[in-house]
Amino acid sequence: MSTAGKVLVVLILLAAVGWIFLGAGVAQLNRNGNQALAKVMADLEQAEQGLHKAQVDLAKVKDDTAQFQATMSTEVAVIRARVSDVEAAGSRIKSVLNNMQHQLETVQNTVERAQHDLEVRKQEKVAETKMLAEARAGVRQLRDRDTELAERLASLRDEFRRTFEENAGKVSGSTR
Repeated sequence: MSTAGKVLVVLILLAAVGWIFLGAGVAQLNRNGNQALAKVMADLEQAEQGLHKAQVDLAKVKDDTAQFQATMSTEVAVIRARVSDVEAAGSRIKSVLNNMQHQLETVQNTVERAQHDLEVRKQEKVAETKMLAEARAGVRQLRDRDTELAERLASLRDEFRRTFEENAGKVSGSTR
C-alpha cells in the first residue's frame, strides 16, 4: 500500500472516528433535545392543565361574581325599598309632628285667649259684684225711702182724711 493509501486510510479512519464522535454528539444532542423537548412538552401539558384550571377558576369566579352581583343588586334593592319606607315613615312622622305643633300652637293660643277672657271675666265679675252691691245698697236706700215715703203718705192720708172729715163736718155744720 502506498503512502497515499495509508494517508487515505488514516484520513478515513480519522473521518470515521470524527463521524462517530459527531454521531455521538448528535445523538447526545438529540437525547438532550428530546429530554428538553419532553420537559417542554411536560411543561406545556402542565401549562395547558394550569390554563384549563385557570379558565375553570375564572369561569367559577365570573359565576361567583355574577351571583354576588345579583345578590348585591337584590340586597341593594331591598335596602333602597327599606330606605324609601323609612323616608316615607319619616315624612309621615314629620307631617304628624307639624300637625301636632300646629294644634299645640292653636291650643296654646286658645288657652292664652281663654286666660285673657278669664281675667276679663274676673274683672267684670268684680265690677258687677261691686255694681250689684251698689245697686243693692241703692235698692235698700230706695226701700227705706219708699217705706219712709209710704209711712209719710199713710200719715198724710190720715191727716187728709181727718182734715177732710173735719172740713166736711164744718161745712155740713155751717150749712145747717
